[in-house]
Amino acid sequence: MHFNLIAIALALSASQVAAAPAAEAGLEKRIDNGVCNGTSCRWGFTNYKCASGTSCVGTGGGDGAACTRTSGTDFQCPVKTS
Repeated sequence: MHFNLIAIALALSASQVAAAPAAEAGLEKRIDNGVCNGTSCRWGFTNYKCASGTSCVGTGGGDGAACTRTSGTDFQCPVKTS
């Protein structure tokens, strides 16, 4: 009986010691890195369109050039267009 009381007391005190998450804990900005594949950006097994004003065609672009997106926005391709 005495052992059961000690075990219960330890279990209850351990649950109160657990730290709460920090206030600044939240969603981090997610950066996805893809590569140019023709006129689009390939990420995983899917081709995505480039954001307006960017392209994979031109100087600095081409197959294999890096393109990125942050937190679900369109992919920023390496060639800037007007």
